[in-house]
Amino acid sequence: MYYGVGELFTKRTGLSFDALSPAEALVDFELSFLFNAERANRLVQNKARAATMGWDNVLDAILDKTWYAPCCIWLSGCCSTTNTTTNFKLADWHEPK
Repeated sequence: MYYGVGELFTKRTGLSFDALSPAEALVDFELSFLFNAERANRLVQNKARAATMGWDNVLDAILDKTWYAPCCIWLSGCCSTTNTTTNFKLADWHEPK
């Protein structure tokens, strides 16, 4: 009766709530800002002109907080799965056209 109303992200579970879809939508949203081509170009140019933070520093920080971060054993299953989802989305991310 209310199928498709109220949730603005892709679901894979039909009518029931898909707990990982909001995490994927948020990661895509954040990565679209972090990997914005114009922003990356400005960071590269600014580092070439002055001793400021560059694109390589941003990329290193992103990888340190995702792929290279230690796995926390104490995390609950859902939280751990969300971290894995974030890493997969980061590896597979491309700028939407």
